[in-house]
Formats: sequence, structure tokens, C-alpha cells
Amino acid sequence: MSNVSMTDLSDVFLVGGAGHGADFLQNMYGMYVAKDQMYTGDAPNIGVAVEAHKFLYKPVRSTSLGHTPVKDNITEGKVSSIPTSHLYAISRDWKDALVQTWKTVSPESTWEEFRDGVFGFQQITDFESSIADKVFTKTLSYEKLVSEPHQELTEFIHDILPQQDNPELPSFGQKKRKVNLDIIDLVVQDSQIRELRESSNSGLLESVGVHKQFLTEEQISEVDEFVASL
Repeated sequence: MSNVSMTDLSDVFLVGGAGHGADFLQNMYGMYVAKDQMYTGDAPNIGVAVEAHKFLYKPVRSTSLGHTPVKDNITEGKVSSIPTSHLYAISRDWKDALVQTWKTVSPESTWEEFRDGVFGFQQITDFESSIADKVFTKTLSYEKLVSEPHQELTEFIHDILPQQDNPELPSFGQKKRKVNLDIIDLVVQDSQIRELRESSNSGLLESVGVHKQFLTEEQISEVDEFVASL
């Protein structure tokens, strides 16, 4: 029997379509690690998340598997050999995600021009096709993260906390850290995630229900019918 302590600190991938909020959750995770470790360096929260192994936390990387208008070096091929335990998905209403992408990348375009472009319906098709055969440990809901940030962030961080990975030890599977709920409170406050609730009327593109400000009822039905057809 081996008495060597083992801890897996390899990357966790958070996969979501463009505008689905994977990077937002990655930022919150990095903020948590930075606050917990009292980090005073210059790296942004996402940088801390990516380099979290330096603090004995699992690194978290967000990706749309290349199906996004922003730089994304993590392709479908790169995650094909990643264990399911290191793959998490985040879902968001495609109507909100499309509107956020539209108004961020091509605000001068009409809805029809954007819809028929490479980052419109084609992007949905490409992304959904790329994850069709993927198995995820869990799929997180962006809407639930916004409505219940304390619970969702706590559960996500607890899931990926370093643990004892030597199956020959009685402590196998036990977490080597505990989630600090006081820091969770600070992250929720500092991230201003409550401003993204539909009832807040903040007008931010990351808000839940933002599509209602830009799409007609006919256009809303159009997106719903397209997504349902995939």
C-alpha cells in the first residue's frame, strides 16, 4: 500500500458558447482564489484562475472551443482527451447570448445581417455540433448563477477543490480545502453579479433577458425555433 499523498492540479475547462458567461464564472473563480490567498500581484482575476496551481488550486480555463469572435486558443481537439471530471459546461439562453455577441461585435449591423453572418445562427450550429459528443461532469446554468450566485459559485468551487487522489489511502476523495463562505460573499458583491438579474433593469448586455430590449416577438420566435430544430 502506498502512503504517498496525491493531488491533481490539472486544468478544469469551462465550456460555453459565445456570450454564455464561461469567462464571467472563470473571473469569479479567479477573484475567489486571489482573495483567499491574499494575492497582491498585478495579474487580473482570469490570469489568477489560469495560474491557480501556483496557489494549490485547480486552474480554470473558459472556452467556446474556438466558436467565438474573441481570441480562443482552446479548440475541440485540445479537450478531446480531457477526463470528464475536468469538463464543465455552462448554458445560457441563446437569445441573450446572440444579442450580447451582436451588440458587442457588430452593433452597426441589422439583426438580419448578424443572424445570417458567421457569428449568428451558424455559430450556434457549429458550437452545438462540437459539444454533441462531449460528456460533462455538470452543466451549469448562467441564469441560475445570476439568480443564486452564492449557491452556484460555492458548489462549483467545492467540486473542483484539490482532494486526496491516492485510492490506497483512507482519506481518498477528501477535499484538502474548505470553501470560505465569507470570501464567497465578497466575490458576489465585488463581481456585481446581482446587477445582471432581469429585475435590476441595468441594461447590461450580460443581463438575463437582455434580448427583450433588442428583438421583436417574431425574431424571438425565430431564434427559439432554430435552436429547437438542432
